[in-house]
Amino acid sequence: MRLFLFLILLSPLAQADVEWGDTYYCLSTTNSEIKQNEEITKFKEEPFKFRLDKNKNSMIFGNSGYFKDIVITITEENFPERRWGADIIAGEPPSNTMNMGKILFSEGKLVMTELTFSRADDSFVAINMFADCDKFE
Repeated sequence: MRLFLFLILLSPLAQADVEWGDTYYCLSTTNSEIKQNEEITKFKEEPFKFRLDKNKNSMIFGNSGYFKDIVITITEENFPERRWGADIIAGEPPSNTMNMGKILFSEGKLVMTELTFSRADDSFVAINMFADCDKFE
């Protein structure tokens, strides 16, 4: 019986719930960019962190890495299930670029996809990132 309880405590299902104020440290495991009419560019692993801010209903990223100083509003929330989602929408006219994307988080895994359109040269770029995240305790 003790062994069974010990195994349950070690399982991913026993992870602590996601709560407002939590801080996560992440490392991108896959990060790539696809430019229109070009080959795929793969980037090296990159660490980053974010905090869940209840007052802003947002993910607030740290001051380094791909998401440097970015605040993204959480649009889907299911904290008891340890997951959430956020929409990326930026560059409303008359901006020279428009961005749309999605960030999903579940069980310590973060997935981000972003599409960018540049009016300057009528080009598109797709960015995809997968990251492993640990909650700072």
